[in-house]
Amino acid sequence: MHDQFLAVPGYAAHVAMPHRHNPHAFGRLHDRVVSAFRLAGVSDDMAEQSWHIFGLGVVQWLGAQQMGHDFGPDAPRFDLFLDVLLRGLPAQEPGS
Repeated sequence: MHDQFLAVPGYAAHVAMPHRHNPHAFGRLHDRVVSAFRLAGVSDDMAEQSWHIFGLGVVQWLGAQQMGHDFGPDAPRFDLFLDVLLRGLPAQEPGS
């Protein structure tokens, strides 16, 4: 997802902003991510919640990167960001 979004100049920044998605392409990505969470044993509801958290986190990160957001000299690495995000997913009900 990282490489594909950044391969098209401005794409991640566009996706990070409110707009209409291509339902076919977006649906395929959604279905694959939700399916991966379900295969990991997550309930349908938590798989959907995990999709939103994953999508928002990754797309916002890539959009900020493409828009030239200056994270400064200590810019967080994408691989570490993704590792931390995925270790916390799938989503769980608070207190579970």
